[in-house]
Amino acid sequence: MIYLSEKYNIYDFASADSIANGNMRSINEFADILAEHNSKEPENKRITWNANWNARPRARSSAYGPDFYSKLKASGCTSLTVGAEAVSNHVLLHMNKKTDVD
Repeated sequence: MIYLSEKYNIYDFASADSIANGNMRSINEFADILAEHNSKEPENKRITWNANWNARPRARSSAYGPDFYSKLKASGCTSLTVGAEAVSNHVLLHMNKKTDVD
């Protein structure tokens, strides 16, 4: 994103391909890099982005850390799209999703 923004003067990106937080280490590193980049740029050259998002079960949400969403905002995140996998515990169990409707 940084390369493309510098080369083509494009500053807003949308990711509709992969789930952004499939790997917590990667999304944290990504957010750190973009937050650092954006902190050094004038407002009109700060990168913004949005992505599909995997809602994690409450028991695993601590993996984000206390400042995670502030970091996402600093990285330029403008929105996260969350879709429901299923609304049936029976279906979730058979899909081996290791979560429930709650």
